[in-house]
Amino acid sequence: MRAIVHEQLEGFPKRDELKSIFVEHEIEEEEIGVQDDGFPILSVDKPGWWWVQHTCNEAYKMEPKVTEEVAREAMKETGFGYVGGPDVAAHMDNPVTSYSGGWKMKMQLTAAKLLNADVLM
Repeated sequence: MRAIVHEQLEGFPKRDELKSIFVEHEIEEEEIGVQDDGFPILSVDKPGWWWVQHTCNEAYKMEPKVTEEVAREAMKETGFGYVGGPDVAAHMDNPVTSYSGGWKMKMQLTAAKLLNADVLM
């Protein structure tokens, strides 16, 4: 599955021909910056809505770009908590590291929905 997503499977269509998303409970850490004290800023330390937006825009190079507003609305539709909304186990403003495996998968499904993926694995 990972080989397909990383375009390493010979003969399988590339991402620009067939949008395939691999949904799993583990989220890869990506260093996205450095704090003033020299410690790295990791993508999983950012809020869930940010991860969805970043994944669509940076990993999948989606055009037009996904805005914060669109990412937040999609997470609401997927069942994530939000300010003034229902009390659920995962709030979209919380860091990705606070989500259980199931909520991490729902977060990835939110990104897949925005990408209009052809194949979910």
